[in-house]
Amino acid sequence: MSRVLAAVTGDAAAPVVLAEAVEIARLFSASVEALHVLDHHEIATSHVCARAQVALRTAPGTPSKTIVQLSRSGDVDAVVIGSRGRAKGIRPAGSTATAVLTSAATPVVVLAPDAIVRRPISRVLVPVDGTPASTSALRRIVALSAHANLSIVVAHVHPTGRIRVRDRLPHEVRAWTEDFLAATCPASIEVSLEIRLGEPHQHILDICRSGDCDLVAVGWSQQLHRGRAPIVARLLSECRLPLMLAPAHAQGSERTAVIAAGRPASRSKQRAFGAQRGDVAAGIARASTHGVLAAHDVFSTAYHTRSATSAM
Repeated sequence: MSRVLAAVTGDAAAPVVLAEAVEIARLFSASVEALHVLDHHEIATSHVCARAQVALRTAPGTPSKTIVQLSRSGDVDAVVIGSRGRAKGIRPAGSTATAVLTSAATPVVVLAPDAIVRRPISRVLVPVDGTPASTSALRRIVALSAHANLSIVVAHVHPTGRIRVRDRLPHEVRAWTEDFLAATCPASIEVSLEIRLGEPHQHILDICRSGDCDLVAVGWSQQLHRGRAPIVARLLSECRLPLMLAPAHAQGSERTAVIAAGRPASRSKQRAFGAQRGDVAAGIARASTHGVLAAHDVFSTAYHTRSATSAM
């Protein structure tokens, strides 16, 4: 049976990390194993794990190296870890968590010190920007939805300053939304799509605060240095929801994907959707008196919801 690793220490974050790991394990149909790299908090950690009814594994070595090594063992689906980083710091996730999430072979769920942990996980926010990395996270969550009864909120934020409105915009957005959902999400899954214009991290955080989501899942290339992945860095600093960072080529993605419901879109349909995406992305805006839209505005009429019941 596959497992989810909960990286714990003897501090106050351990109970929260264990609780979230239990929920993540439910999504993956996996067991939970707490991992504690030996230090002077060993006794306190064992008591916390016993109360949570989670098996504890101890190991010697450097925490980040040990966790990363175990993530590559082949039977680990995800790692859950607490963050000790400070907002706007050089390492927004803390040194150990940063080393793990940039090197692990599996998705890593990072919990902020003041994380809001809701049980059960039933609604997941997945930001996408059209890149393969962001799409990988959506595919993974779609696959998990097949048996975990999740609803998905997909956020597509266009970081554009000022763009022209096209006369056919409402029709194009509607068609783009339908094609996007058909190409990425099986009809049996409840999914909603929000299309917005402006700073991606600001809109994503707004949805986190108001969208009643339990988890944020982001696909990325595991590059956090020299200004790379600025949206991930801001989410690590400011997002209070559990944040799942999924490597674009995480191990086990093939194993998870086989449980996804529905049939993937054909290559020709994917190519047509990609071409249309470029046209609509250039025209998403809301008409003002001058026919332009400021970056901070929201194209609210592009919100579309498809329930599992109505789609069948």
